[in-house]
Amino acid sequence: MEQSPVNAVNPDVRARIITAIEELYDQLGRGDQFPTVSDVRARARADMNTCSTVFREWKRQQTAKPAPVAVDVPEPVKAAHIEAVGIVWSAAQEQANASLREAEAKWELERGDNETMRRELAEAYEGALTEADQARSSLGEALRAKDSLTQQNQQLAQQLAEAREGLAQQTTRADENERRANDLKDELRVAHEETAAVRQELSQARLTHLAELDQQKGVAAEQIERLNENLAATRARLEAANEQSEGRQTALSDALTKLAQAQAQAEAANDELQRVRAALEGKQQQAEGLLQQLAQAEAQAGTATAELERVRTSAEKSRQIADESSRELARTAGVLQEVQRQNNELMARLSPAKGR
Repeated sequence: MEQSPVNAVNPDVRARIITAIEELYDQLGRGDQFPTVSDVRARARADMNTCSTVFREWKRQQTAKPAPVAVDVPEPVKAAHIEAVGIVWSAAQEQANASLREAEAKWELERGDNETMRRELAEAYEGALTEADQARSSLGEALRAKDSLTQQNQQLAQQLAEAREGLAQQTTRADENERRANDLKDELRVAHEETAAVRQELSQARLTHLAELDQQKGVAAEQIERLNENLAATRARLEAANEQSEGRQTALSDALTKLAQAQAQAEAANDELQRVRAALEGKQQQAEGLLQQLAQAEAQAGTATAELERVRTSAEKSRQIADESSRELARTAGVLQEVQRQNNELMARLSPAKGR
C-alpha cells in the first residue's frame, strides 16, 4: 500500500517540525493567525518540502471534520410519524446546512492557507535565486581580490627583505653602543664603591656620636631622677608635718629650705643638660663636615653618571632605531600573515564553489 507524504516523513523530523509549529503558534496567541512556513523551516532546521507537507497536515487537523448527513428519510418513518418527522427533518436539514457552511468556510480557510504557503514558497525560491546571484558576484570579486593580494604579497616580501637588512645594520650599531655603555658602567661602579666607603665612615661616626649622646642623656636622666626623688621625699615630709600640727612652722621652713636646695640642684642639672646639648651641636657640626665630603664624592659620581647617561642616551637612540626597524619588520610580517590568511580563506571559499 502506498504511504501518504506525511507518513513518509522521518518521525524525528516530523516531531521537530510539529514542535516548532506549536511554539510559534503559542507565540501568536493560538488565534486565527498561523505561523509562516519560512519561520517553521528556520526553527525546525528542515527542508521546505517536508515543512510544507507537515504544516499542511497540522493545519488540517486544527479544523473539525463535518459530520455525515442522511440524504433521505425512510418510508416507514414517513408513514408512521409524518408530522414529527417533518419537524425533525427540518431541524436535521438546518444542522446539515450549518455543518456544510462550516465545512465550506474551513475549506476556504485552508485554500487561503495553501495560497499563502504557495506565495511563501515562491518568495523563498526568489530569495534563493538572489542569494545565488550574490554568491556568483562575490566569487568574481574574490578572484579579483586574490590577484591583488598576490601582487601585494610580492611587494611585501621585497619590503621584508629590505627591512631585515636595515635591522642587521642597526643591530651592529646597537652592539657597539652597548659595549661603550658597559665600560662606563665599570667606571661608575668604582665611583659607587668609593661613595659607599665614605658613607660607611659617616655612618660609623654617627653611631659613635649617638652612643655618646645616649650616655650623656643617661647621666642627666639619673641626676634628674635623684632630684625628683629628693623632691618627692621633701613633699612627703611636708605633708606629714601639715597633718601632725599647724604649730610646726619651723619644720615647714626647713622643708622649704630643702625644697629650694632641690630646685637649685634641678637648675644645676638643667645647666648640665645645656652643656650636653652644646656638645651635641659640636658633634652635629662634625657630621655636617662629613656630609660635605660625601656631597663632593656624590658630585664626582654625578659627573660619571652624566657621562654614562649620555652614552646610554646614544645607545637608547640606536636601540629605538633598532626597535622601530623591528616593529616595522613585525608590521610587515603581520601584513604578510594577514595576506596569507586572506589567501587561505579565499582558497577555502573557492574550493566548495569549484566542488559545486
